[in-house]
This record gives sequence, C-alpha cells and structure tokens, in this order.
Amino acid sequence: YQANDGSLWTAGSGPGSLDNDWRLGMASDTSPAVTGLAAGGFEVAYQANNATLWTIGYGQGSIDTNTGLPVMAATSPAVAGLAGGGFEAAYQSPGGTLATDGTSATTDTGQPMMHGTSPAIAASGASYEMAYASARDSLAVYGSPAVADSGQGMMGGTSPSIAPPVAAPAGTSGGPPYAAGATGYDISWPQCGGAYPPAAPVAVVGVNNGSAFSTNPCFASEASWGGSNLTVYLNLNSPQGSNSAQWGQGPAGTCALGDLNCESYNYGYNSAMNSVQTSTGNGYRTYTWWLDVESGNYWTSSTSANAQVIAGALAAIRGAGYQVAIYSTNYQWSQIAGSYLPSAPAWYPTGTATSTPYNWCSTSSFAGGPVYLVQSAAGSYDGDYSC
Repeated sequence: YQANDGSLWTAGSGPGSLDNDWRLGMASDTSPAVTGLAAGGFEVAYQANNATLWTIGYGQGSIDTNTGLPVMAATSPAVAGLAGGGFEAAYQSPGGTLATDGTSATTDTGQPMMHGTSPAIAASGASYEMAYASARDSLAVYGSPAVADSGQGMMGGTSPSIAPPVAAPAGTSGGPPYAAGATGYDISWPQCGGAYPPAAPVAVVGVNNGSAFSTNPCFASEASWGGSNLTVYLNLNSPQGSNSAQWGQGPAGTCALGDLNCESYNYGYNSAMNSVQTSTGNGYRTYTWWLDVESGNYWTSSTSANAQVIAGALAAIRGAGYQVAIYSTNYQWSQIAGSYLPSAPAWYPTGTATSTPYNWCSTSSFAGGPVYLVQSAAGSYDGDYSC
C-alpha cells in the first residue's frame, strides 16, 4: 500500500510475508499491485514518484528494477505471477495505450485505453490475459487466449478486474479421471486410417505423432471418438533437431550454449504447451493429461537432464490448469529419469493381455503417486483399466 508519507509499504501474515517500509516514493493518487510468484516469493508493481514503472519483491523469483518506462499520471499498474515462473506487469502508457513489462515480454500493444484508467492482468495458462477500459468506453481484453473489444459499455473513469481460470473443474481434482473398474482403450496415430475400437467409458487419445513437437494427423477424429470420456496423452523426448527456438528460451530463461538442464526444461515445457495448443485449437479441453515417457524415443545419457524435460512438461500442463499423470514402466523410468520422483500419478503398461489388470493397481508408483490406469493388450488395440 501507499503509506501516508507517500512511500511503498508491504504487510502480510504467514510464511513468505514481509512487513517493510521500502522507503520508495510513489506517485500521488496511485496504488501498488502485488502477486505471488511460482518460485515462492512475491512481486509488487507501482508507479514511482518519477512517473515510471517500478517492480520490487521478496523471496525467490522476485526482481527489483526501475524499468524506466513512463506511466500515465494518476493510473496504477497491475501485475500477475506466471505459471511457468516470473511475472508480467500491465499499465497505461502516457500515450494512452495498453503496455506491459516483465519476464515474459516488454511491449506497447498499441491498444488505446480510456484516459486515466488502469488495466488488470491475470495468469492464463502459460501466458496472461489483460482486461482494460478501451478508448471506446467499453470493456476489452488482450492476451492469451483472446484479443477482443466486448462492446460492453463502461462507466467513465472506472477500471475492470480480471481473475485467472479456476485450476480444477468441480468434481475432477484429487483422483483418477475414470470410475474405478471402468475399461476402455487408448488410440493415436497408428490407428489413423483404420477402424477405431468401440466407444467405451475409458478413452485416451494421443495428441502427438509419436514424438515431441509433432501432431497426430487424425487427432480431431480420434478425440471425437473419445467424446465426453476423452483424456489425452503426449509423447516426450530430449531436445533434438536444429530448431533451437524449441529449447533456447522458456521458463528456465535464455539457455547458455551447452546448458543441457536449462535446454531440457524449456524443451519439455514448450513441447507440452505445443500439445495443449493442438488440443484446445481443435476444440478439445480435457482435464487429465498423460505424459508418455518411453525408451523408444530419443533421450540423452543424462538422467538429470531427462528429468528436466519431464519437469518442464509437468509445469506446463499444471500451469495450464490441468491434472497430469505419467505413462511408463519402472525399468524405463529408471533408465530415463533415474531417481526423479515428481509425485505424479501413473498409467502403467503391463505389456501383455491379462484378465486381472487390477493386480497392477497400487497406491505408489515409479512417479511417486498412485497408479490411476493400467494398460494391457485387448485384441488389436491397447485396452485400459481404471483403478
């Protein structure tokens, strides 16, 4: 808050809070904004008494900086912590346009705002969405997933608010996506052009064409087969190919050449978000995602780097508001990820046909969480049993 002497103060309660007079002057008639950070700290954005945007914080992930970016007089910035780490601040520039600065981007969107109003910002998946009063005196949004002017009239001189998406739909968090004992199938690119199995209570569809940054060519058709019982999986592997944009930058930062752990985390995160965009872009939103971790795909000889690929993908899916579990076997997991234990549920392949798949159900697994789903051969398809 702005104290009565014009300086920035913070006060809080519980672990990670800080009661402090920062001895930093604020512009009169403005208010600071604060957000929690994924790494555990917090970040404050405010208009300083020199009419520029400042950010300051406490704990891991916070950044103290005078951005030098001018802010419209008598307006207040907003700030949001991002799912993949870091934060983004939104403000009205002196030119009357919506602008942002933070660890994600520094940009003037060019979107004209109602004079003297303040924007709002919230995390949205791996990115963010802003709400603001447009120069047309109507409510508008800018960011991901939407850029639009609603046409809904706003009272002059007022500013909107925005909230992040709810992480878990009611009744879907904290347990398996399917009822205990339910059975069905999983299909992906190998079934393209052929007959699909019968509709079933368990329906899992692959988003990829067998590897990261690829697309199952018949995903939309197979997802339609899954219907309301659809959950989806994506394939993971270590960074490969010549497109350094897939791993050079991301939530782990801009990686130094040869920093395999950094590159692996970014690659896992970016590849998972690519799959999320494929699914949602086709109109399919499913709460549970499975990460396919198998030795048939390319992995480095470094289990710690491989674990970073998986950690990045986990962060991306969770940050997008979904539940995530892992498909692998004890042996493959140990060979690929070593002793990494992400405390995630598991989907376990038996590698054989069995009339007692429930024997593989367990309260613990290679990934540290319970087994949610067991895969076994079912004729010409892969069958699945829900624990």
